Amino acid sequence: MATVIIWGTAVSTLLTLYVIPCFYSLASRFESHKHEKEHREAIEILDSLASEKATPKHSS
Repeated sequence: MATVIIWGTAVSTLLTLYVIPCFYSLASRFESHKHEKEHREAIEILDSLASEKATPKHSS
């Protein structure tokens, strides 16, 4: 019985200190890449709108 308690405590400690933080780190990297793509697309749209408004239109 004591062996089970010791191993259970050891495994839960390893999970808490190493495995779970690794999963959080991977998840945050995935989220940041996802948002990075959205930000780039938004910047491209805003740049194209700004360049359209910046160029003067000549009336004929």
